Amino acid sequence: MDTVARAPYILQQVREDNTKSESRFLANDLFRITSQYGEEIILKRIFDIIGVSDNPWCVEFGAGEQAWNVHSFLLEGWRGVLIERDPDKFKMLSICYKNMPRINLFNLSISFHGATSLNNLFKTTDIPRDFDIISIDIDGNDYHVWNLLTDYRSRVVVIEFNPRIGNDVIFVQAANFEISEGCSLRALIELGKSKG
Repeated sequence: MDTVARAPYILQQVREDNTKSESRFLANDLFRITSQYGEEIILKRIFDIIGVSDNPWCVEFGAGEQAWNVHSFLLEGWRGVLIERDPDKFKMLSICYKNMPRINLFNLSISFHGATSLNNLFKTTDIPRDFDIISIDIDGNDYHVWNLLTDYRSRVVVIEFNPRIGNDVIFVQAANFEISEGCSLRALIELGKSKG
């Protein structure tokens, strides 16, 4: 049997930063205050540009122990709705906001329909039909819950998507709380467009 001498394989990943310098205006501010990836800094910059409503409200679910994305807004006096299903995390959330009656706390799982849908849950609060921020992080059904929010409208949406799916693909997992595949960024862009 003849053997062929082969050169070793070469495998190399070359990373280049193709970001335009004018697109990096937030880079120096993206340090973690309470949010995981600097979301609250980005939100503050957004509201520097678009302005805050006369009656600022924010919503976050799963809020975790401190409502990471909207915490600094709540400390500045905004009103809020915070939803967390995990009892231990909700206990910490309740301690964090115990002396703030302007914040509505709910220990429950969001549903697509019925009393614990966002439309019906918001009706039990004073939140206006048009409010400032909603942060949706429920590991999978984020698209479906936002899609079904029809009676209320948020000026800014922070929402989780599946970054492993290409930006040119529209993918939405089945509406099932037993699945946590999420959706693609493109699916959320199209949903946002359909909501105006």
